[in-house]
Amino acid sequence: MFDAMDRQFAQMDRQFDAMQRQMDREFETAFGRARDAERLAREAERQALSDPAARSSSASFRQELLRPAPEVDITRQEERGAGYYRYYERIQITSGGGGRAHSSAPPPAAASLSPAASGPGPAALLGVAVILGGYAALTAAFNRNYQLTSYAEQKRWLLLALWPLLFLFSPKFREQFLAAVKGERVRRSGWSGRTPPDRL
Repeated sequence: MFDAMDRQFAQMDRQFDAMQRQMDREFETAFGRARDAERLAREAERQALSDPAARSSSASFRQELLRPAPEVDITRQEERGAGYYRYYERIQITSGGGGRAHSSAPPPAAASLSPAASGPGPAALLGVAVILGGYAALTAAFNRNYQLTSYAEQKRWLLLALWPLLFLFSPKFREQFLAAVKGERVRRSGWSGRTPPDRL
């Protein structure tokens, strides 16, 4: 097993070295192109300065070269929450000479994807609390009087967990459940009393 891992690591090292050599070649090519472009720009400036007809345009050429590049500041912000997502982007461009700043940001309404970005309202929270409370109360009542049903003790936790589905789809379970919640034993005709026929 360790030999296979050693071979994999050796192969990964070879791949990493090959990638490193490829990156070095690409960087050298890019730097070579940049040096060539810089050399051509210097030659063009020298020619422009030596030609008397182009001297008037050389002043503007020199000003273009000496003008500082604008500064660009991009700020991004994301907000995530239950039912909403917001994305803000602020772009500030400061030119070198004038000190003017231009910024662009989306309006707050356009950044929100959900109209209810503040979350669910109090009525929805109250509804969820009532449903959960009712589920807990009915489950506790069913658990307290489980021995009154005709179901096996081994199935108690399964029935406690799945009672809402069983209540909806099984008339026999619905009858047993309602009787247990009320605290009554279900009396079924047709069995002698020893073992209920509907044991699971």
